[in-house]
Amino acid sequence: MHRTAQISALPLAVLAVLAHGQTPREPWQDVYLQAGVGAGFAANGELDGAGATVDFDLGRPIGSLALGLRRPGGWRFELDASYRYNDAEVVFFDSGAPDVAPDSDSRISALGAALSLIRDFDAGGRFRPFLGAGLGAARIDYELRQFITGVELLDHSDTALTYQLIAGAGLALSPRLDLALEYRFWHAPDIELDAADGAGLSTDHQVHSLSAGLRYQLLPRAPRAPVGARRHGGWYLQGALGPSFAKDAEIKNNIANFDAFDVGYAASLAAGYAWSGPWRLELELAQRRNEAELVDFNPEFGEDRANGRVSAVSVMANVIYEPAWQLPFQPYALVGLGGARSSWNVRLDASDSTYVDDEDSATAFQVGIGASAPLTERLAVSTEYRYWQTGLFDLEEPDGRPMRTELAVHALILALRFTPGR
Repeated sequence: MHRTAQISALPLAVLAVLAHGQTPREPWQDVYLQAGVGAGFAANGELDGAGATVDFDLGRPIGSLALGLRRPGGWRFELDASYRYNDAEVVFFDSGAPDVAPDSDSRISALGAALSLIRDFDAGGRFRPFLGAGLGAARIDYELRQFITGVELLDHSDTALTYQLIAGAGLALSPRLDLALEYRFWHAPDIELDAADGAGLSTDHQVHSLSAGLRYQLLPRAPRAPVGARRHGGWYLQGALGPSFAKDAEIKNNIANFDAFDVGYAASLAAGYAWSGPWRLELELAQRRNEAELVDFNPEFGEDRANGRVSAVSVMANVIYEPAWQLPFQPYALVGLGGARSSWNVRLDASDSTYVDDEDSATAFQVGIGASAPLTERLAVSTEYRYWQTGLFDLEEPDGRPMRTELAVHALILALRFTPGR
């Protein structure tokens, strides 16, 4: 309890020191509040002392609240409270003992606070990229119970020091309100736990998160001038990159399925044409790749750890609708049709054997929503969510047995669009 009290008081004390002696232009001129929500991917947890590794699902919506103080030169100090949660997917043992399928209540959660130093960069107009880092503490709750039997493996908590790295961008919506999109790497490196049998365990907890938030300035600032025109007609080029989250892939003619993929990437290049109205048409070449992690055969045979990768190259024709609303950013919706060539190369760890090594082509479609904002007269940045799915691929296992499956991917994309001058 003594360590927890010291950690909790530290960020408040530091924030008070930073603000001391600084005379604001007027009361609350530089103070803001922020609320955010997003998703978190937790790295596998190594339970030292048990010889076990825990694989986690994609986290439930994570949430954060923050109180910030802006300083001259683009610097901000931010005190945040956050909550992160991930379900346990499977527990592996180095000794070769049978894998454990956790029950629905098995999870790791972290309730924490941190003080961060953040630097905003002036990119012109309403767009503000930023970088930051912070230190804090969190209460980590870890629970593992075996599916069906309900046998308790671990149910314990610890308070640990944490650090985080931050990268993102803010977009001014009004003199008081900003939209913030950000990535955070959050790490609790030293967690001490007790297993159900009394054995001492040590582990760490790493979470990669993507979130969107609203930042409210207590007093309005001077409005930021827009950069150039919001839209240009004619031809454009676009490059995009972002993390991809592949859904579990069911094998249609088998009782097995690809039960988990690691976070991968989606990258694309597109050439398009924008009419003077709200419509754009583009041709896109993209690649998506995710590492395979688990193959689930059925409750009788259980799950096997896997390695290898699933990748797909696609060519899509996209139609984009971008209404000319009077906003500091331009929302848009996208729909696309095309085809994909996918390669599946997956091995099973337990038997060190190839499960599938084949490729095939299939149709594909995608939908997306996003928003863009100008950086310069000819350059715009956009962020968007896309859901991409294929038809069925006809593959073969090494022994010749057929395998029919599909690929579906959620992606969060950051793109730059260049419109050449006439």
